[in-house]
Amino acid sequence: MMRKALICMATLVMFTSVSVASADVTVSFYAESSTVAVGQATTVDIMASFDEPVVGWGLDLGIDDPDCLGWIDTSIGDDWNAADSLDEDGLAGLRFYTGIAGDVLLATLTLEGLAEGQTVLTLGSGPEEDEGFLLEAGGLATGVTFMPTTITVVPEPTTVLLFVPLLALHRRR
Repeated sequence: MMRKALICMATLVMFTSVSVASADVTVSFYAESSTVAVGQATTVDIMASFDEPVVGWGLDLGIDDPDCLGWIDTSIGDDWNAADSLDEDGLAGLRFYTGIAGDVLLATLTLEGLAEGQTVLTLGSGPEEDEGFLLEAGGLATGVTFMPTTITVVPEPTTVLLFVPLLALHRRR
């Protein structure tokens, strides 16, 4: 545990002392469904496309309406080691000793429908020193594009079933 903490601290120092480098990174969400029922959970993958090898990353997740959708868990992708981040949100990963390029799974989020509605999920890298994309060649990627997604929370299935008899009565009239 102590070794992992030292490695994370060394990486944080690297993040704060590196220069900015030109590299294109596109970060997006992938969900099998853009809807979830109230009280149910769904998973959403955070995917990235790197044109240069990346050895570390840190992100911020934004949920436009947190009363509608809750973030309950994060699983870091298999190509990464989970890393602690200064904001303690768990959205950070490291690779030892070589970087990875191409299309990569960064993490899988587990989200829960809390109330009917629609909310936008966004990603970004905030002002914290440990956020962004650390390139294997050194420096932080500058050409980063974040693609949002929308999740719709629908009523519980049992709630919808309560209205079916009312619709049938209405049609008989």
